[in-house]
Amino acid sequence: MLDLEDFPIGSRVMTPSGRIGIVVKHHATSKIDLFQRISVQFGKNPRDGVVLQPQFLVMLQESVKNPAAPTNDLKITKGESTE
Repeated sequence: MLDLEDFPIGSRVMTPSGRIGIVVKHHATSKIDLFQRISVQFGKNPRDGVVLQPQFLVMLQESVKNPAAPTNDLKITKGESTE
């Protein structure tokens, strides 16, 4: 059985209807609702999404990084300068 931890926030998932979205929030269980749920957003519009139980989702990509975001991949070895 799948759990919330199997779908980290930012993961790309596929819903039972075949739509692909990104995990944006986890909903834990409560006294009223005993099911864990995951919020999946499909586009930029926050209303374009769905809340499903983890068992209905398929993981496509572990985490989604913004390719336009700056990264700190610069490696400096001994004796080299960044100037």
